[in-house]
Amino acid sequence: SAVLCSAQLSSAVLCSAQLSSAVLCSAQLSSAVLCSAQLSSAVLCSAQLSSAVLCSAQLSSAVLCSAQLSSAVLCSAQLSSAVLCSAQLSSAVLCSAQLSSAVLCSAQLSSAVLCSAQLSSAVLCSAQLSSAVLCSAQLSSAVLCSAQLSSAVLCSAQLSSAVLCSAQLSSAVLCSAQLSSAVLCSAQLSSAVLCSAQLSSAVLC
Repeated sequence: SAVLCSAQLSSAVLCSAQLSSAVLCSAQLSSAVLCSAQLSSAVLCSAQLSSAVLCSAQLSSAVLCSAQLSSAVLCSAQLSSAVLCSAQLSSAVLCSAQLSSAVLCSAQLSSAVLCSAQLSSAVLCSAQLSSAVLCSAQLSSAVLCSAQLSSAVLCSAQLSSAVLCSAQLSSAVLCSAQLSSAVLCSAQLSSAVLCSAQLSSAVLC
């Protein structure tokens, strides 16, 4: 019986080491539960990252719109000038009837030809101004997209962390099996304590 007890005592030493390993595995299992929550969060982050790619394209479009908006401000000034030119054009029609002041009217008529060209340019500017209003709305949307892009960078870091957590989760499954084995070892350890007492008694015998 003492020989069997000696074998059980050797087995109990190995079980004690496994029990210590199982305590560390239990801590890893708790960490893996937190990692699983981060993995779920990373799936949502991946969707935000796809949305941010579309936002980046809108941001590039908004840069072009900003240039058009600056051009539209200059066009608005030309449009105001064209309104004054239109008044001069009406005055020039009256000057044409007044042959006595034809010298002054001729100068105004030359100016009116230039104003007519500016009026045609102002029509094109008015179309650009309407386009710039739409661009301004896209620019506001791009500011929101820029905030989403910053958030997506943080999500990408969480996604990298989640990959490491997934590896820990796989390790934790193996640890759970070791923990079950350690419960059996704990029972053997209790039996080995009794065997040790019997072995001490056998030595005396």
